Amino acid sequence: MAPGFDTRHSNYSSQTPPSNMKQFLVKGSKSSSSSPASSKQASKACASALQSDVLLSVLVSRNFSCAQLCQLSNVCRGWRELLGQSQELWIHISFCPFEMNVNGKVLEQVLPPSRLKNVRTLVLKDCQHLTSSDIVAIFHKLGPDPLLETLDLSGCRGATDAVLMELLRIRCPLKYLGLNRLLSISVTPLRHLVAATPSLKILEAEGASLSPRTRCLVDTGRFKVLQLGL
Repeated sequence: MAPGFDTRHSNYSSQTPPSNMKQFLVKGSKSSSSSPASSKQASKACASALQSDVLLSVLVSRNFSCAQLCQLSNVCRGWRELLGQSQELWIHISFCPFEMNVNGKVLEQVLPPSRLKNVRTLVLKDCQHLTSSDIVAIFHKLGPDPLLETLDLSGCRGATDAVLMELLRIRCPLKYLGLNRLLSISVTPLRHLVAATPSLKILEAEGASLSPRTRCLVDTGRFKVLQLGL
């Protein structure tokens, strides 16, 4: 699910380059007004940008988890800056397999608003140390037009009715919502959320604190997958 990359085109001269490329480059550098030092710096910057683009392509294609990206950011300053500035790497966010180490402080450090601007997948499954306030704080960082399509809160103790109401307020284009094993959610906010999210096609809430009447209270006709109840 890695995003595509814009292809950068350069305008090439129709004139055939000389056979001796080294002489051509030397000749061109002499006619230029820039100094050798500035040309060297420009070449170094160009090479660095190319290396960053290649590295970014590799990292995006591997679809690393959030925890793995944080580990990679410790390789060197260059990697840390690249990972921090690139939004392509933070489209799909998951803390697996380190979900038991995640708390509000970790989220605050790892997920600033700049990294959540284009997020489409957020997996907080089994992050049992998160409170409802921690989760709501993440929703606030999504911005005025959130793109979140997949949200898994299964087994996350902080996922309560307050979280569902906040999710209703920000109006995400959700397609998948995982609420398995949640014991602090009720029918009413879930029903309102489902009614206000026509894009939602998969709802999983097995083992959650929902009554058998829940299936009758939500619009079940449009779901591809609907799993509710104890």
